[in-house]
Amino acid sequence: MYIKDPASYSVDEVCLFLNAIGLGDKAGEFRIQSVDGSLLVALTPEDFAELGVSGLQGKKIVNAIEFTKSLAGGGGGGGGSDARVAQLEAENAQLKKELAHYKPAPTPAPASYTSAPAPRPPQHNDHVVIKSTARGAARGAVLGAVAGAITGDPGQGAKIGAAVGATGGAMNGLGARRRARLLR
Repeated sequence: MYIKDPASYSVDEVCLFLNAIGLGDKAGEFRIQSVDGSLLVALTPEDFAELGVSGLQGKKIVNAIEFTKSLAGGGGGGGGSDARVAQLEAENAQLKKELAHYKPAPTPAPASYTSAPAPRPPQHNDHVVIKSTARGAARGAVLGAVAGAITGDPGQGAKIGAAVGATGGAMNGLGARRRARLLR
């Protein structure tokens, strides 16, 4: 795993770095002033102020630089990170070896359903009345609002349209449910 040392960032990478730590709004001034990685790691509090960065934001940048350097292995091109990855891989292999002899617990046998009938799977038309009512209400509200807008009161038109649409939708749903029962 390779993590680049902040001192070797280009101007674009400095702007990406600022975005990553939540200071993307400051990236424009860093770009205008052509702040690259070598300049970034050498900035002083006065330099930050000249770039429009507050004291706390400057500390945030410095802390993020230090953290990134520690991930990069102290700026040595990722050597420290490779050692940590190797250590984690060795620990992972050891844990896999330790867990290899464990077997999952057997799953219990299914219970008998002789005392009670099996639950009926949901049928396609179980909720057709509710669905049709909702669709009718929505359709009626839209049409009522349009009609109300034309006549001058869209709110009242939407209420009336929703009521009429819900009634019509419910009637359609009841009819569909009755037809489905007859087909069984």
